[in-house]
Amino acid sequence: MGLKKKIYAAGNFVMSGLDKKVWDYCINLPKIERKLSVENPEKLPEQGPALLLANHFNYSDPLWIGHAYYRHSGRGELDYMMQDRFFGNNWLMNFGINAMGAMYNAHLISREKPKKSQIGTFISILQNKERFLLVFPGGQRSRSGKFDESYHGRQGREYKSQIMNLVNIAQKKGPEIKVVPTSISYNNIRRTITVSFGDEMRFPANSSKKNSNEVSEDFLNNVWKKIGIGLKASLDSIGAAYVQGYVKEFSNAFSDFKEVVIIPKRVLNKDLFSIVSQASMVEDVNLDKKLLDKSYFKNELNGFIRYWWLKGVLKEAWQKSYAVNSEAALSRKTNKGRILKTSIEYAKNRIMHKKELTEIIENTARRRVEKLRS
Repeated sequence: MGLKKKIYAAGNFVMSGLDKKVWDYCINLPKIERKLSVENPEKLPEQGPALLLANHFNYSDPLWIGHAYYRHSGRGELDYMMQDRFFGNNWLMNFGINAMGAMYNAHLISREKPKKSQIGTFISILQNKERFLLVFPGGQRSRSGKFDESYHGRQGREYKSQIMNLVNIAQKKGPEIKVVPTSISYNNIRRTITVSFGDEMRFPANSSKKNSNEVSEDFLNNVWKKIGIGLKASLDSIGAAYVQGYVKEFSNAFSDFKEVVIIPKRVLNKDLFSIVSQASMVEDVNLDKKLLDKSYFKNELNGFIRYWWLKGVLKEAWQKSYAVNSEAALSRKTNKGRILKTSIEYAKNRIMHKKELTEIIENTARRRVEKLRS
């Protein structure tokens, strides 16, 4: 046996004994419980087989979704789909991440050409009424904060194709597979996470028609849309989008535009609360409804200001105003080609797929600058 195989075998042996203890410990951490909010766990099916299809922002997404599932549903075992060459050709790093994945029921699959054993594992899961399978159909994390980024990319297309093939094979001899749109959102102000489960859907039955793949892909696209609707719209993203929109409108309106833009405190407060009020009436916006309470809104706004103050975007200015560092607000600077998660751009991108909400924010910023000109 080669060195690589010996290391893999030893690691798998150790992890097989640790996985349940580690997982049981993780899902019972009080800190996790305090940070996590779970919406609609009652929408999870009573029985499998079921697919939980979710968006993917962070490496920790499986931990949060798994915690939400086990602590708030009481359903069957949850498995995960995970690519087998997470770090490309770096076998040692792949071993490490694969061993960590084994702690919470992650099963490996190749994006390019799945092995028969890998296909067999997922078919058996998708034909078992006691099993639920979590899959990120985008195939990888969003690097920019944009919800649609990975899903419509090359890896997303490969994963969609694999999901369709696995489900079609499983449903030929197995029970009908249920699908649950699952959304995970992050709030930088409160450092909290929200996992939201959507209404159960049914994967289209096998069809001999030539357009069966198109029917399956249309279904997955509809599921993806519902995942996007389930993402929580909180003040950190709404405020980031407004501040960036305000600076853009200001730079277009005034020829003597400088590196610092002034926003009166009263204006920021009034406009953001107006946006929240309008968004609360839009059906497809999963708004943090507590923002409609002015006391809660004030606390969130203070947190928003403090957060971007520390990031160098907002500063106290004269006459009860904030000075916005326009370069920081408009910057799309990246680290190794990835938009920084601590940037206004990243925070704004997380809600840009919500078209009606985006229009409300852009119109509010535009009208405010027009008032300044007049």
